[in-house]
Amino acid sequence: MRALPAVLLLAFAFGMAPTRSLAQETTPPGWLGITLDGAAAQLRAALGDPVRITRLPEALAGSGIQATPDMQPERKARYVLSFTKPLFLIVSERHGAVVGIEVLSDQPLAAELVEIAPDPSGIVLGATDDAVLKAHPDAHRMQDEYGARLFAVLGRRYIAAYGLAGGRVRSITWFARAGTDPPVEGPALSEPAGDSPATAILDLAKTETDGILWERIWSDSHPCDGTNRWVKGTVATSHANGRVYDAIRYTCPSTGATRTVYFDITAFFGKFG
Repeated sequence: MRALPAVLLLAFAFGMAPTRSLAQETTPPGWLGITLDGAAAQLRAALGDPVRITRLPEALAGSGIQATPDMQPERKARYVLSFTKPLFLIVSERHGAVVGIEVLSDQPLAAELVEIAPDPSGIVLGATDDAVLKAHPDAHRMQDEYGARLFAVLGRRYIAAYGLAGGRVRSITWFARAGTDPPVEGPALSEPAGDSPATAILDLAKTETDGILWERIWSDSHPCDGTNRWVKGTVATSHANGRVYDAIRYTCPSTGATRTVYFDITAFFGKFG
């Protein structure tokens, strides 16, 4: 995945952030209808299925980054926020709870994006680094091969991080420290198999056009041999139990392997514009 290096960087950078104890604990922040420490199992009804889930520490293999012995298993689910601009939402989960909310642009921004709601401190994508420092005067800066980031410690558990490009915010992440997780367990984020209507991948796009784009982003996020993209073939639409499904036949250009994937398209079927 294209965003994987940044995702891995954030996982480690948050672990290295200052661990001073602050007298005032912060109420779990919420953003875009998602609340940190909320149940990850509730996300599917609101967001549909992600286009990809990255699993840590498994994703570190071959990355050159060494997992620490105390690193807790974590899943990062990637959702599409905008089809007109390459904007994505990444939700992180540990022990069944939401522990990270990240919004990012795949491209540098030249102005504020008002179509995405501001984060809990009032910062929007495309804001200047001065705006971040005004909202978080104690934020500290980190610079590495992936660019500059501003980190703000928000109590003992939570951290806000702002990825910068050209002096403007390209990504915003609100995250909970792994070392402060409460002793609870719940269902982990997972990806349905998509090999039948019963295990169909839930696509909650609002229009037919966006739904087709979402299906393409999903298939591109699951390369057939680790590198090459699946080639889309026939599409069969069916109805069952009040739901509507696309069954798409894909072929791997490098191996000739084929696969049929079922998408639940009830949300946007027949909706144009």
